[in-house]
Amino acid sequence: MGRVANRIYPTEFEFNGQQISVTKNVGEKHLHGGFRGFDKVIWDATIEEDRVIMTYLSVDGEEGLPGAVIATTIFQLTADNKLVIIWKATVTKPTLVNISTHCYFNVAGHASGSTGLLRQVLTINADKYAVLDDMVPTGELRDVAGTGYDLRSPRKISDAMVDLETKDGYDINYCLNKSPLPPTFNFAARVTDPETGRYMEVHTDQPGMQVYTSTTVPKFKAKRGAEYGKSCAICFETQKYPNAVHIKSFPSIAVQPGKDYLHLVTYSFGTIKDNNY
Repeated sequence: MGRVANRIYPTEFEFNGQQISVTKNVGEKHLHGGFRGFDKVIWDATIEEDRVIMTYLSVDGEEGLPGAVIATTIFQLTADNKLVIIWKATVTKPTLVNISTHCYFNVAGHASGSTGLLRQVLTINADKYAVLDDMVPTGELRDVAGTGYDLRSPRKISDAMVDLETKDGYDINYCLNKSPLPPTFNFAARVTDPETGRYMEVHTDQPGMQVYTSTTVPKFKAKRGAEYGKSCAICFETQKYPNAVHIKSFPSIAVQPGKDYLHLVTYSFGTIKDNNY
């Protein structure tokens, strides 16, 4: 998703001394790059050994943002059961870049639906989350303690959801904890299915991660006759905090010519051998 994943609101703002107006593709908001975000365009692709390398040229002014962007996405499958995703971007003018992915995961199996997802045990390495107003961060970062967002210790997803204000599921940006020492590539999350024993861990170099439990996914038929819908899967969208162009205390998403954008995330898969989740 890009150039800028997640939401921008208001869609008009000043950047680098000029007035910018990005497209409004969801009501009054700019979401996931606009009408033709990076998920809706054709990329050039090559295969090199264990990886696919994809490139896309986003032209100057696309979806209202200045400068051309040469974006590169690398997908790599490793022998130790990791999916590695690397994003790079080179720009011709100062612009905004905050690329992410909207991959859906369900380690209980794609056909297990909400039953499979809600029984899973989730850990998220974050002390704070971004407070929202109509799905847009206000700038306030609130402690997770005492809320359904507190997943610093493993919790069954269905149990944790009871403590949410909406009780409807997760669609929130976590402010990930960072190790005080190098490397800056940190543990972000772990989800485990106690019945199958499968787990997935997320590591990233990004400061934030949108966690989304398919709260608005409509029912539809998928592969091999499975039915997907609400709470059928979970997304871990590593990124800088949403709406950062309006909130100066958030990590900047501005990218300058000569200083490339870089973003790394790994999804590691395995199985547990005992009942200690």
